[in-house]
Amino acid sequence: MFEEVVRDAVGDGDGVDPPASVPASTTSGSGPVPAPPTATVSTGTASIPAGAADLLACGSVLSALPAPVSEAEAVDRIRSLEELKAACAAAQARTTAALHRLRTEAEAQQGVPVRDRGRGLAAEVALARRESPNTGSRDLGLARALCEEMPHTLAALTRGAISEWKATIMCRETAWLPVEARREVDELMADCLEELGVKKLAGVARAHAQRLDQASAVAQMDRSVRERRVSLRPAPGAMAYLTALLPMAQAVGCLGRLKKSAATTVGTGDRAERTQDQVMADLLVERLTGQAHAEDVPVEIHLVMTDRSLWGTTDTDTTPVPAAEDLAAQAPAAAGPAPRDPADRVPAEGPALHGPAKQAPAAENPGDLGPAADEPAGLSPAEASLTPAWLVGHGPIPAEVA
Repeated sequence: MFEEVVRDAVGDGDGVDPPASVPASTTSGSGPVPAPPTATVSTGTASIPAGAADLLACGSVLSALPAPVSEAEAVDRIRSLEELKAACAAAQARTTAALHRLRTEAEAQQGVPVRDRGRGLAAEVALARRESPNTGSRDLGLARALCEEMPHTLAALTRGAISEWKATIMCRETAWLPVEARREVDELMADCLEELGVKKLAGVARAHAQRLDQASAVAQMDRSVRERRVSLRPAPGAMAYLTALLPMAQAVGCLGRLKKSAATTVGTGDRAERTQDQVMADLLVERLTGQAHAEDVPVEIHLVMTDRSLWGTTDTDTTPVPAAEDLAAQAPAAAGPAPRDPADRVPAEGPALHGPAKQAPAAENPGDLGPAADEPAGLSPAEASLTPAWLVGHGPIPAEVA
């Protein structure tokens, strides 16, 4: 049933050859070239239009597939769809490499310098694939590596023998090799790409690469050590991933120390209800922060508010209150001691800024009090009216605002 639906989607004929026999592109000196949008691709006895609209039509046919009637049919369909997905990834890689070639050739004809050719293309690829620019740059590099330097890996991906992730592993483990050595590793791995798992595939490819170019392998290790770092990224459930990229010996030593310390505390005292992984996580926080308990990490809340929220009223002046540093810079250098209560500050003369001015109470013994409490000693009333006020927890406030 599945094969009949695919045959109806691609055209008339007795069957459809595997994707490896689809000449979806022709080769040139700089890499594969896709067929024109209006051309057709021959697959034995069937013909598939190569336009983007026709590819979308095939997708709509797949969405209308009937449900499998047996478990065996479901398993076979899953396998077929996986191979089809790999073939689509290979076709996408060829198209991406062709886009890079077309762009660089066009910019070369326009006189664009070599270092600027293809600039911004990764972002366009990311936009077409609905991914981030960083992921688009990685996809562009993967496509060029497969089409220009690793033909056997591309062929295996085209016929659905390997997944796109396996092809990525092959490119990643040989990225630091010269082109000739990289092609040799690709040829050596051609017969075992399908049968090896992802982890084993990475190890064998790495071993071949290091054997073929030991000097480049040592240089790559030195570059990797210089790239050590610590990063943080969010995780679901108000959690986060704290990742440390370290040399292998240091990373193993850190993990071994945490495991050894956690093994001696699991099931004892207040740690009786925690697993070893939880204890290891708590020990990591305690040793990095120097605190007795991981839960005691202080949390600071940075709050930004408007001047209206700060003063607690909507009748204040609409002029925004400057930053505390600017207020301090505006204050006269010879200002006297700050008043004890800024709310009771009364200008000696001049109109009030925010409502009627308050009258200072008469002192019973002026000789004991000296000048008014909110007026610095040694200043005239006119000078005192220009003295800034002091807001506890905020800093100096200019006289015209206070």
